This record gives sequence, C-alpha cells and structure tokens, in this order.
Amino acid sequence: MTHRTPTQITLVLLSLLLLPGVGNAKDEEEKGGKKEKPVQYAVVLLNEDYVVVPVKDLKQHKKKAEDAYKEEVKAHKEAKKAAKKAKEKFDDPAPKKPVYKVVGSNLASEDEAKAMIEKILEEKRRREEEKKKKSS
Repeated sequence: MTHRTPTQITLVLLSLLLLPGVGNAKDEEEKGGKKEKPVQYAVVLLNEDYVVVPVKDLKQHKKKAEDAYKEEVKAHKEAKKAAKKAKEKFDDPAPKKPVYKVVGSNLASEDEAKAMIEKILEEKRRREEEKKKKSS
C-alpha cells in the first residue's frame, strides 16, 4: 500500500472533479442524453380567441381554462341559489363550457405562431366579406 500526501490526494480529487466536465457535453450528445430542445409553440382556439402557448404548457393551459369554467359554474349556482332564497328573478344564463382546440402546433417561434393567427383571422375576414357580398 502506497502512502499519499495530502497534496497528492487534493490533486487527484481536483482532477476527478474538473476533467469529467471537459468532455461532458460531447459525451451526453453521443449518448443521446439531455440536449436542450428549442421551445415550440402552438396556436390554440380558446372560445373565440386565438392564443399562442408553448407546446410543453398545453395541458396546464387547458386545465386552467377548465378550472376557470368550474369556478364560473360554482359562482353561477351560488348566485342562482341566493336569488331563489331572496325570491328574486334570476335570468343570467349558465356559463358555456370552454371551446379548446389546438389549431397549429410545433411552430418554431412565437412570431411564427402569431403569423399563423394573423393568417387565420385574415381568412376568416375574407370569408365573412364573401358571405356579405353573396347575401346582398
């Protein structure tokens, strides 16, 4: 068994800590490890509005829309119950379930997603104008 001095031990530990970090990124790429993927975006139709959402956040975004709807229904029921208790007329319609549809996904940038929204809206305006011309 060889005896090592504290200086030698320190040098060995430092080399172990520092040297693996030098080729680390290259090794991960070769192994198919963690490569940071570029953020991709999706265009979502939420009720009547188009929204840009990162693809990784689609589930959360949909859940938030559903939770907001549940809160609206709860508030509507409470208001209706309070009106009935006070013997007042209650004509407020029940909230509508949200429409949630992914129109386009895997878009490379937020600007590309916004351009897609503009294209959709322009197409929608053009169709409405054609309807008006036909009905006139």
